[in-house]
Amino acid sequence: MDPDVAAMIGRLRKERNQSLKQLINDALRQGLTASRKRPKKTPKFVENPVDLGKCRFENLDNIQEILSIVEGDWRK
Repeated sequence: MDPDVAAMIGRLRKERNQSLKQLINDALRQGLTASRKRPKKTPKFVENPVDLGKCRFENLDNIQEILSIVEGDWRK
C-alpha cells in the first residue's frame, strides 16, 4: 500500500471509528460502483469559423520582426 493511501485510511479510521476491514470494503465498494458507471456525455463543442481577411504580413517566419512592427521596439 502506498504511504499516501495508508495515511488516508488512518485518518478515515479515526474519523469514522471503523475497523480496517470495514473501511477498506466500503472504499472498494464505492470505487467499484463508480467505475462501472458510464461517464456523463459532455455537450459537443462547435466552433464557428470566421473570415478574418487577408493576413497583414506576407511571411510569418520572423516573429521578432512582426512583434517589433505590431508592439514597437520598446519591448526589446
